[in-house]
Formats: sequence, C-alpha cells, structure tokens
Amino acid sequence: MSKNSTDRAPDPRPARTRAVLSDALFELIQEKRWERITVQDILERSECGRSTFYAHYENKFDLLTSGIPSITLPIASTDALMPDLLPLFEHVNDMLPVLRPLLSQPLLGEVNDAFRRQLADAWRQHLLAQNIQAARTEIAACFLAGAFMAVCTQWVETGCQQATQQICDQFTELAAATVRAATNPT
Repeated sequence: MSKNSTDRAPDPRPARTRAVLSDALFELIQEKRWERITVQDILERSECGRSTFYAHYENKFDLLTSGIPSITLPIASTDALMPDLLPLFEHVNDMLPVLRPLLSQPLLGEVNDAFRRQLADAWRQHLLAQNIQAARTEIAACFLAGAFMAVCTQWVETGCQQATQQICDQFTELAAATVRAATNPT
C-alpha cells in the first residue's frame, strides 16, 4: 500500500534550517555589533549555504525579525477581555542575551518599530473583537503596544531582575484598565 502525499508528515528541515540560522545570528549578536555582522558570518557560523539562507530570508534583518508575528499572535486569538501576556514576557526574558547587546545599537530602533507595529496590529484585532469603537481601538492599540515596548526596554536594561510572572501581572493589570477604559467611551 503506497502513501500519497497527503499522508506524509510535514518536512521538518525548513524549520530546523531557520532555527540554525537564528541561533547563529543570536550568537553573533552577543559577540559583535550588528553593523559588523554579515550574511557570510551567519553562513559560516550556521554551516548553511548562501542559497539556503536566501530561500528563507531576504537579509539579516529579515532573519532577526522573522519570529515577531508568531510571538504577538496570542493577543489577537482570545475572546477574553485580556489575553495571556506571559508568553510575550517569557520571550523577552529568553531573549535577554540577545536584546541586551542590541540596546546600545541603532538597530534596536528598527527592531522595536517592527515589533511595536506587529504588537499594535495584534492589539487592534483583539480590541475590535471586544466591540470597541474603531477610533478608540486605534488609540488603545498604539498605547498598549508602546507601553509594552517601554516596559520591556526598562526590564531588559535592568537584566530582567523582576520575575517574569510579576512584571507580566503588573503590566496586565494596567493594560486591563486601558482596555476597560476603551470599552466605555465618555
């Protein structure tokens, strides 16, 4: 009995390749400044070929920011008034060795902007699902995304000394107040 193509498990090689490339980049970020890291450095560290790299990413910035949409997805995928934000804070804590060196580099502004836009989009989807007026949704989504970025930047600068659950709980409490305020137009 032969298996048809729909019976096969997905090929794990692309995900494995993306993980190897990301790991190589994250190691390099801890060793040297962003502007000195080349695609060739990433290829040598990952032992991947140039065509393999470009089959997955346009450039090193694309590689760096490739995980952002999947990180913000949990915000938009809940019917509750407030989403579970712990995975976002856990991600920041896990990325501390990479984020700390980036804080002193101009690149962080570009990464922050990309992440903040994705975060605002996720908040926008979540707030619209809460039947909040579009104008209030836009302001609240931008406010919540910006607040998250500011809190995380401060948390990373201090080496994530405050426990992940504690910072998440404090942010969630303040974010919930914003969402409640957005649902009650004055």
